[in-house]
Amino acid sequence: MKKIYYDIADNFVKDLEKKLNKSIEKNEKENKIKIENEIIKYEEKDIGVRSFSVPYFVENQTIINYDGNNKELINKIEDICTAYTDIEIEAIEETMPILKKYSEERKKNLEGVAIIWRDHFLEENVGLLTSMVRMGVQPEDVLAIDKGDSTKHRQEITATFKKLGYQVDVLDNTAVANDILIEDGVIIKLQKEILAKADNVIDCTGLVIIPGMIDMHCHLREPGFEYKETIETGSKSAVKGGFTTICPMPNTNPTPDSAFILEKILAEAKRVNLCNILPYGSVSKGEKGEELTDFEELKKAGAVAFSDDGMPVINSRMMRQAIIKANSLGTFVASHCEEKSVADGAINAGKIQEELGVKGVLPEAEEIMAAREIVISETNNVRAHICHISTKTSVNMIRDAKKRGVKITCETCPHYFCFTVDEVLTSGTNAKMNPPLRDEKDRQAIIEALKDGTIDAIITDHAPHSEEEKERELSKAPNGIIGFETALPAINTYLIDKNLLTEMDMVKLTSYNPAKLLNLDKGEIKEGKIADLTIYDPEESYIYTKDMIVSKSKNTPFIGKKLKGKVKYTIVNGNIVYKD
Repeated sequence: MKKIYYDIADNFVKDLEKKLNKSIEKNEKENKIKIENEIIKYEEKDIGVRSFSVPYFVENQTIINYDGNNKELINKIEDICTAYTDIEIEAIEETMPILKKYSEERKKNLEGVAIIWRDHFLEENVGLLTSMVRMGVQPEDVLAIDKGDSTKHRQEITATFKKLGYQVDVLDNTAVANDILIEDGVIIKLQKEILAKADNVIDCTGLVIIPGMIDMHCHLREPGFEYKETIETGSKSAVKGGFTTICPMPNTNPTPDSAFILEKILAEAKRVNLCNILPYGSVSKGEKGEELTDFEELKKAGAVAFSDDGMPVINSRMMRQAIIKANSLGTFVASHCEEKSVADGAINAGKIQEELGVKGVLPEAEEIMAAREIVISETNNVRAHICHISTKTSVNMIRDAKKRGVKITCETCPHYFCFTVDEVLTSGTNAKMNPPLRDEKDRQAIIEALKDGTIDAIITDHAPHSEEEKERELSKAPNGIIGFETALPAINTYLIDKNLLTEMDMVKLTSYNPAKLLNLDKGEIKEGKIADLTIYDPEESYIYTKDMIVSKSKNTPFIGKKLKGKVKYTIVNGNIVYKD
């Protein structure tokens, strides 16, 4: 089998060296320093086998059968590339498991040429790649990019080829360029180019298309606290943030502990008609933790799952009964893990709390209750779901439980991987929530748990409060921050852009996994699926300001922060419900 591996990296450095020599000749001091730094940056990545370049296998026929133009094409490629040896390839595959995975999958049926591209070289080679397209090379044969990266260059080249955005497929961990045809709210066709008349055409050049985001834990405040948020204002905030489905918690007044209240909430959601709203029913009547609600009645009325949210069920016998009952109905109880006896405080216990002279919330408040839910789940072989985990110990317990086969699932929020308790010094009460922001070791543990799959979903815990409430002193201000509009940019800025997660990881955590947890036929872009889509620009950077917020409340520590990534369209049931 003939294999030719090409590496643009060496040529890129050579080009930089040429520019450097020209700068030296012209005595351009600033440019000289800039170019020298670029050379150092790329040379530092060289581990002996040029492993920062990634081979991609394409069929031999795609190169040699182009109407006699193949020689010109190959000459062009060889002019800028260096061949890998077999020993180098073996070394690369050992150091780069993702490469090994893709190469093993494709080697079975493919022979011939592997053209190597990397995102940071694409900007310099757009012209070459477009000339390949003109010569007959199909875009899919040269889209040979490290799929773990997310950069403007990859988007640029995809747009150059096909004038399309990305369609991210969570199942095979790839990003592909497809047209999407929607009819009567349903995706009816996915293919490279669709020639069809349509009432509306969205140009997604340079944009990323993902399955509609699902927030399985938020607060809309209606009924009873409409001065903070309403179903209508919360829905507007949700769709601006790219959420097509949201699940509000039952801490309203009255609580949805009966079919009558639940049906009123659903009727208002239907009237607003912006996003899918699937409310939780309360576990206990009035969220008092004294008497279980009628789970069957609430489920029939439309409850997606059950929770007492910020009023955790302290009685362990009752919680066991609730979890078992919910499982028998094909759903679950979402547990706000908080042992109240050690949770009486304003912020996380520690140095900052002591400096500010307020009471501290011990991490054990979360961990004790999380341990209880794990025990109930394991002992009774039932699923339990733990809300917004925030500590390293909680993460470790859940990870260990999952390894034992325990049916435990969990979620976290963007603020737990973006900030630590130190943010209180900057944002004040806008950084006060429950559970509180923790220490750096906890933040890092949350990130690792997102990377290794211990955490199943990212939710917002969108919790609006009025400015008057949040202007109170730290110990008296209510817990909670808004989160619909900053969730996607926070994930993109703090995780994807730092190469901690990929776009595909985000899809799993915000769409695919939540859909599975909630038993929804959503979370994928496939023919025959309801057209719930989120379309965003991963490269748009901006300072998040108060006047950008459409939520009725403005309580968020992201105000004043530089974010990268912005929702451009939100499509629900085939309808454009938000456009930037």
